[in-house]
Amino acid sequence: MSNSIIMDFEIVKTISAAQILATYDLPVVDANGNAYFLNPARMLYINNMTNGAIYVSTLGVNGINCDLFSIAANTAMILDLCTNKTVEQGAFVPEHTRIFVRARYAGAPPTTGDVDVTVMYGRDN
Repeated sequence: MSNSIIMDFEIVKTISAAQILATYDLPVVDANGNAYFLNPARMLYINNMTNGAIYVSTLGVNGINCDLFSIAANTAMILDLCTNKTVEQGAFVPEHTRIFVRARYAGAPPTTGDVDVTVMYGRDN
């Protein structure tokens, strides 16, 4: 076993502005239609390239009061959980997680652009 972890990436997941509504109706999906993380995420890069602010959730339509955080229009956020670890322990977003987004302000959904979610995970060297 190596004493290092290599950072790798899953296929980017995307949702277009036209799909972002006032509720968490659709998950963010990759080009294959997969909404679930395939690996535990050490880092998440969420890039809101729309012209509207968004809320983010992992609970989707089943969640009540499930807004976790917001991201302003044309802004990105990096959630760095444990990239400096060289062991398997740490804080991760679990595999099989899905990301949902909704319009932050009532009556003002995004009209252009999209939101991308990139999952970065570690694997043994």
